Amino acid sequence: MKAAVLATGPSMSAALAESLCDYDIYVVVNDAFRLAPHADALVAQDFAWWNEYRRETDRFFGRKFSCNKGISGVEFIDYAGGPSTNSGALGIYVAATVFGAPTIDLYGFDMHGDHYFGAHPVRLKGTSERRRVAMQEQFFALKQRLDAMGVHVTNRTEGSALRAFPP
Repeated sequence: MKAAVLATGPSMSAALAESLCDYDIYVVVNDAFRLAPHADALVAQDFAWWNEYRRETDRFFGRKFSCNKGISGVEFIDYAGGPSTNSGALGIYVAATVFGAPTIDLYGFDMHGDHYFGAHPVRLKGTSERRRVAMQEQFFALKQRLDAMGVHVTNRTEGSALRAFPP
């Protein structure tokens, strides 16, 4: 079984999402659900994000996940790293643990620049450089867990700055 996890980096696009057809499982992170409405799962951490896009995400038919409790219609997933992890790392974790994918390919994990859609609305926080440093650490912690589980992750994002899973 092979999974694709689609994030929201500037390299992500509708054409790329549509071209990915050789996967058993599709997990989308945050706004990437718009590019792959057929995905098996949507993962997002931020309460404010869920509140902002509730009308749209209510029409998403796949499973929805967060490490934060109390988000209506969203499954809580107990991630040992706690709710402070990032949505991209959680998406990979969901592909590996909930869906049991031993092989996972990453798309849109640029870890630099904005998003494929530009900036978030002012009401939502963007990713600061300080936050990106913390996210890199979270990905390294996840890599250790996945290595112990025998899960192989390949970053297919050209030019990605994700150090735990370099392209």
